[in-house]
Amino acid sequence: MDNHHIIIGDGLSAAEFATSRQYTAGDTLTIIGPDVQDIGRGIAYAKAPSEVPWRFAYLLNSPSRSVDTDFAHWMKENWELLESTMSKRTPDWLSAATPYSSVGDIASLNAPREIYGDFLHAKTLKAMEQLSISGVSVRRVQSRVDKIQPTETALSVITADGQQFHAQTVDVATGGPENQRIEGDESDRSFPQLFGNEHRIAELLDKGGDIVCIGASAAMLDCLRFCQSIQSESNVQFTAISPKGTLFEPLRPSPNFSPTKFNLNGTFNTAEEFLLAIKTLHKQALDAGASFYETRVGMRELFAYRSLNEFVPKLSEARKVTRPLFTHFEGGTRDSIDDFHRLMGSGNTRIVAGRVERIENRKKVSSVVFTNAMQQRQSLSASVVVNCAGPGSQNRFDPLTRRMLKDQWISVCEHSGGIIVGENGNTTIPGVRYLGPAVTSIGEKVEQVPLYDASRLRQAVQRFNHLHNCD
Repeated sequence: MDNHHIIIGDGLSAAEFATSRQYTAGDTLTIIGPDVQDIGRGIAYAKAPSEVPWRFAYLLNSPSRSVDTDFAHWMKENWELLESTMSKRTPDWLSAATPYSSVGDIASLNAPREIYGDFLHAKTLKAMEQLSISGVSVRRVQSRVDKIQPTETALSVITADGQQFHAQTVDVATGGPENQRIEGDESDRSFPQLFGNEHRIAELLDKGGDIVCIGASAAMLDCLRFCQSIQSESNVQFTAISPKGTLFEPLRPSPNFSPTKFNLNGTFNTAEEFLLAIKTLHKQALDAGASFYETRVGMRELFAYRSLNEFVPKLSEARKVTRPLFTHFEGGTRDSIDDFHRLMGSGNTRIVAGRVERIENRKKVSSVVFTNAMQQRQSLSASVVVNCAGPGSQNRFDPLTRRMLKDQWISVCEHSGGIIVGENGNTTIPGVRYLGPAVTSIGEKVEQVPLYDASRLRQAVQRFNHLHNCD
């Protein structure tokens, strides 16, 4: 019998679901997403208009070797093309790359996200073309899915514009949670996120003016690079405000890159005991001269051989590890963090500690009201305020994920705040699977950190499809 398989989403996970699954001639594959013509990119690796100065400004959070080894090889093979593409751009990515590119260590560079999107998109199109040649009917539908309705014989997928499709199996890969909202973050001068609002922010900063970013996340570092692309650095007046008032550790590979080997054995009764053990080993590695990036890669390699459950057998305790371990090893883009520190020296950037309460908007300024470490209420006014606070605990998922949570097809972990799915990504509805960056538990297996990592997302999908292909 010919099968119809539907994938909902248009980013990296959706592309991997589509291309790593085995099909039989006569099968139908339908991919549905709002930007499905750019399949593989999603929001994370989106393409900017060719004429805007911030094109190629946003970088991968990690060095390319940690994101996708195939892409790292592609970068090395196509270095002359990259040099041509990035020449005379602001910020000066090529100059920041020189310590690595001059010795041929291209894999240590944080590539522009759009260029990685180009790579993913081209790779996905090629794989889809091969599916068509092999007799699979492949179609892309540009729309958003509102609902999946199980019937006696199939799964009915209904889009926002009224289209209806019937399939035997459905994979949902609609991405991670949206930015948490802050009171007053949407006005003429305040914005709920950077992406999609660049043109208006550029207009406001065109004749000078300052900007406050709420949060010290990767999105804040994107916002800094955006400002550098539209303003001369001497005109940048950039303030970040976050609860701790600190920047991420830069993910900086050392000249002789060597991931840390964590000698961690035995089992632990509680999350607290496990976290203390790994943090102790982490400190020892840093004290011995390892870079933060090498310890982070070493942590990931540790779990490539032993699952978190093997270290912390009690499921409820293992689930308490995920969020604090993620926070402990969280790092950021080397180029951007170095620029932030350099511009602090010239008085163009600063970071303030405080918990934001709200944004008050007036005619020509927006003011961020926050409580400082002394529990005193203060405010910062600026020409522009951008919310870069990250997802937080609000779990502002897309409408389909929210519906699936409400109907208990998937659930939220009370310990990590992440999403729990069944074995192989299964939901409680037969034939429907789910995967996204916020997933922290797959069946009884607890992920050591959420899947906010392109390589781990792809690996998870490949495991799911390998199991499916072996059935």
